[in-house]
Amino acid sequence: MDKNTISKVAAAAGAGAVVLGPVGSAAAAIGVIAAAMLASQEEVKAAEEKGLDELEAVLIKQRRLMEFHAEQARVAQEMAIAQRIAGSTDVEIEEFYDESGEIGGELGGSAKGGTVSVKAGAKKAEQRVVRRIYKFKGNGQAG
Repeated sequence: MDKNTISKVAAAAGAGAVVLGPVGSAAAAIGVIAAAMLASQEEVKAAEEKGLDELEAVLIKQRRLMEFHAEQARVAQEMAIAQRIAGSTDVEIEEFYDESGEIGGELGGSAKGGTVSVKAGAKKAEQRVVRRIYKFKGNGQAG
């Protein structure tokens, strides 16, 4: 998205352009994000003029803000999914896991003469969801 497009979207968001429905909510969020991007770019440009230390401080601050906003976006996404689930008559969720984080270990021995060995093992597999597919059917309204 170029600076001109960001400015137009930010202006529309600032002017209170509101569209109802899920698409309108997404458009409003995009407008807010575009406005934040524009302000961020202006802040970086101002910091560049003040020197390297100021620029580094601004970049650190912006990185932390982005992490915070990313976490908020994940929460908002989960809330939107919960709303869709609540409003659907049938929901199918498929989750795909990455099991590459396996950790294993084994201790062993042998039995010879009067000596008996003990064998023990441990394994930990970390499962991480790498992809979720949601399928919503119906709107939960009697019709």
